[in-house]
Amino acid sequence: MHTNHSPAVTSRSGGNLDLFVVGDDGIVYTTWWYAGIDWAAVTGNWRPIGGFFPAGAPVTAIAKSPSSIDLFLTGNDGVVYTSWWYEG
Repeated sequence: MHTNHSPAVTSRSGGNLDLFVVGDDGIVYTTWWYAGIDWAAVTGNWRPIGGFFPAGAPVTAIAKSPSSIDLFLTGNDGVVYTSWWYEG
C-alpha cells in the first residue's frame, strides 16, 4: 500500500487509535494502535477494507462508541459513501 495523502484518525477509547487512508490504488486501508504495542503499520499490517475511490480521496472517520466506527468518502461520481464497523 502506498500513499502520499492525509489519513483520518479516530479513537474508540483511551489507548487506541484507528487510522484510515485511500491508497494510490483507490482502495481504503486501515491500521491501528493500542497503548503498549507498536502501530500495526510498523510491522506492515495495513488491512484493505475495499472500495474504489479517487486516489488520495479524503476520508472522515468517527468513533461513536468503543464498539463502532463510521467512515465517509466521496466517490468518483461525486456521491458521498459511508461504511461502518460494529464490534462483533
